[in-house]
Amino acid sequence: MQERNKQMDVLLCLGMILVVLGHVGTNSWKTELFDWFVIYSFHMPLFFFISGYFYKPEREKKYGNTVLRLIKKFVLPYYIWNLFYAVIVFALKNAELVRFNLNPSISNFFITPWTTGDQYQLNSPAWFLLTLFLVEFVYLSLHKLFSFLKLKNEYLLLPLFLGMGIAGGGMMVYGAAKGNMLILVKLLYAIFFYHLGHLYKEKLEKFDRLNNLAYFGILFVIQYFLMVKTNGFPYISMWNGSITTMGKNVFLPVAVALTGIAFALRVSKILTPSFGDSTMVKKISTSTKTIMIHHYAVIVFFNVGLSLLYRAGIPLKNFDPGWVSVLYKYPGPHNHTELFSLVYIVLCFAVPIGGSVLFGKMKNIVVGKLRQVCK
Repeated sequence: MQERNKQMDVLLCLGMILVVLGHVGTNSWKTELFDWFVIYSFHMPLFFFISGYFYKPEREKKYGNTVLRLIKKFVLPYYIWNLFYAVIVFALKNAELVRFNLNPSISNFFITPWTTGDQYQLNSPAWFLLTLFLVEFVYLSLHKLFSFLKLKNEYLLLPLFLGMGIAGGGMMVYGAAKGNMLILVKLLYAIFFYHLGHLYKEKLEKFDRLNNLAYFGILFVIQYFLMVKTNGFPYISMWNGSITTMGKNVFLPVAVALTGIAFALRVSKILTPSFGDSTMVKKISTSTKTIMIHHYAVIVFFNVGLSLLYRAGIPLKNFDPGWVSVLYKYPGPHNHTELFSLVYIVLCFAVPIGGSVLFGKMKNIVVGKLRQVCK
């Protein structure tokens, strides 16, 4: 059995923490570091980079089986949970426990997941699964074609994928990421980072030996000039193709994502000796799909629970009974949002992971019983 890559485990864990922090609200965790490396400028490209790192060209030999595996891994689980959340969210709405806008159309169930992915809001972050499916499918197909054409040098393929990434980022900058075009935009932007992850694994990782002082020194100098040039870093909402930029710089979305990935990559390398064998890190890194699908819903379910307590007459100081946003955060009875947000953060990790473990145990029990009956 192949040993897990401990640094990638740590990097996945860091990426997942950034996603949850972004959704819980980084205003509560404002630091100078987040001014230099804005979470929303690189955290989603980071996941595509990591996914590309694990790309295996030998899968091209079993192209059909690989495509089926991708469908089973990403598309089928998405729609199963999409149906589950469709039932849950409309039940909550009919009970007047949630007030955000919802569209029950068939199109919203089947088509919206491929565009903005916010059809039921509770599972909005799961848009990443379908976009990753498209990226892996298209990359697999292109890589198989290039291999057939005897173009196997990953460096030679880099300009092509870089051009695709710049095109996708440029379309966001110029507001072209609308409707069905959003599918293409996310694919173009993400596939560059996927290739970069594969290139790093195959060619670049062995050269990543620069000492930390020089590495961070160069990186922060580059980041400083990007900040001066743009007068502030962009906030990239990749899920809906929107981007806050200073000017029409089509290179900016790729540039700031590259520096952010470089920063996270070196931080993970530094942390690996201390946390690479951590059980918690392994559990989070192996549960990223589960956390990505469910952590938004955990926020809403917790707020629904608070609403029921409030309706029952239990005093919850500072609680807003008329909350209408899926991302509403109760600031706590003492109005210390930065402290009470820890509750949300812990729940966003603990509930999906705990639920997955419980489901696995129940599944094993059921399978065991069925085997006994069949004997």
